[in-house]
Amino acid sequence: MRKFVTATISPGGVGKSSLIAAEALAQVSGRDLLGVSLSQRLRVWLWNLEDPQEETERKIQAAALHYRLAPEDIDGRLFVDSGRNQPLVIATTARAGAMIIRPIVDALTAEVIDRRIDALIIDPFIPATR
Repeated sequence: MRKFVTATISPGGVGKSSLIAAEALAQVSGRDLLGVSLSQRLRVWLWNLEDPQEETERKIQAAALHYRLAPEDIDGRLFVDSGRNQPLVIATTARAGAMIIRPIVDALTAEVIDRRIDALIIDPFIPATR
């Protein structure tokens, strides 16, 4: 569904990141991997803010093996980043309340447009400091 925000919420350590990897693969491959039919293949940007790049890639590779996806099912449609390599902070707290960091949001928006991203997945969507 375009122009909507959705959230997957649960306690830590129950498999949200693995589910998100499978959802991203379903979207890029256009295959019904999780009981949801897709009308087309999508371009997905998965940005994991907690795990190292290698860990996110391992989860994606494991899910791809499980669902018997070939490289051509994924190539050129899945973009993956790690918050450890490239933090994503789009707002900060000021006296007046939350303030959007316009240069970051504008750069993110431009990148989504340039890459023709259909779905941006941020895992997990957390505060910068806990």
